[in-house]
Amino acid sequence: MLSAGLLSIAIAPSIAISVYIYKKDHTEKESKLHLLLAFAMGMVATLPAYLLSRLFEKKTGLNIQAYSIGTLLTYCIFGIGLIEELSKFIFSKLFYRKETFNQPFDGVIYCVMVAMGFATVENIIYITDGGLNTAILRMFISVPAHAAFGILMGNYMGRAKFSQHSLHFLILSVLIPALYHGFFDFFLIQKISWIISLGAAIIFVHMFKLSQKIIKGQG
Repeated sequence: MLSAGLLSIAIAPSIAISVYIYKKDHTEKESKLHLLLAFAMGMVATLPAYLLSRLFEKKTGLNIQAYSIGTLLTYCIFGIGLIEELSKFIFSKLFYRKETFNQPFDGVIYCVMVAMGFATVENIIYITDGGLNTAILRMFISVPAHAAFGILMGNYMGRAKFSQHSLHFLILSVLIPALYHGFFDFFLIQKISWIISLGAAIIFVHMFKLSQKIIKGQG
């Protein structure tokens, strides 16, 4: 069981980022009820992600203990990145046809809310096992990374809604964050060399800059 303090730390980063993104919508604000629902859908999305991940491991024999660079990278991209981002995409897509989704940046709003709900559940799970140190690390690394994945997904989903090439952008809205997610986790998980781990920092900074560009451009 988490203490009240650890539970607050597990939830606070996602709430803070959600509020930040909401305030960055400078045109027509989305319904708070819809945003809360999107956040809740993100929490629900962790279940199919977990089940698909276990199925992937069972069918392929790959897992986080993969014995080579190639197998670990494959696992991170497909067993983590693609599965988690696809799960978030499916629940984000529930808001795609709503009348309130009436501008490209709405894709960012909804996808980030779903991503933050997803990150909240992950945080609670990991912090239950890892305690305060894990909570602090995830506050500054994992949760912002999930937000960046959500911004990337939402950018392409928003472009899909108002483009004649919607299928193209919808595919990218899954593949791009899945690749970023997979490589990011690979660099964090691998134990070959701390120098290779710097790849995670490079990706993190790049995603941060890209996310800021998307936010400033309002999709």
